[in-house]
Amino acid sequence: MPLVEIAVTEGNRPFAAALLSPQGDIYVDYNRTGKGDPTAHAETLLIGQVCKKNQNLSLKDHTMIINAEPCPQCMTSIMRSDMERIVYGAAMEPEAIIPISAKQMRELVPNSRLTIISGILGEETQAQLDRLKQPDPWIRVGMPLITSFGKEINVYQKRNGLLQIDNGGNTSGYDPEEVTQYGNGVYQQGVDVLTKAHFAAHPHRIGSGKGKLRPTS
Repeated sequence: MPLVEIAVTEGNRPFAAALLSPQGDIYVDYNRTGKGDPTAHAETLLIGQVCKKNQNLSLKDHTMIINAEPCPQCMTSIMRSDMERIVYGAAMEPEAIIPISAKQMRELVPNSRLTIISGILGEETQAQLDRLKQPDPWIRVGMPLITSFGKEINVYQKRNGLLQIDNGGNTSGYDPEEVTQYGNGVYQQGVDVLTKAHFAAHPHRIGSGKGKLRPTS
């Protein structure tokens, strides 16, 4: 979830969620506890926002997608809203303050209609959590670049501005001074062609070890 990266960039914990309505509306939010509210979890925030918007305390037939297993606080809000389904990736963190799983919470309310689907993209979401929980994490910026060979290139950045490119497992570090900003167009690094459309969320074009990216003719 890119929203998880944004949450950490803003000084929050690495959690985010999306709420899908039966009409096809999609609402998203991320953890905002860094602003001084320990209850500002993504799930709780979404439930409050959407219930207020709908002027209805029920989220019947709604589905919530979360990058990690919800805590007891969020599970209480989820079940009180009569939600239809939750889908999450990573399992509850070992250091959880109240180590009660979502399924254990569900079993405490026999008449709840909630369906729990766990472990979706579990390895990927867990790897993202492990990376972002580091003291000085690499935070992914923008969307992945797609090369002319269909290969994804992810760009990560530290808080001091240092950039890192992960090209299929080949990781290289770049100083911010090697980064050049370009406008619209197609840029070439070796034989791989990178298009701005695939990296619109972030304006940086990354210089190669032998020179900066340059427009193709």
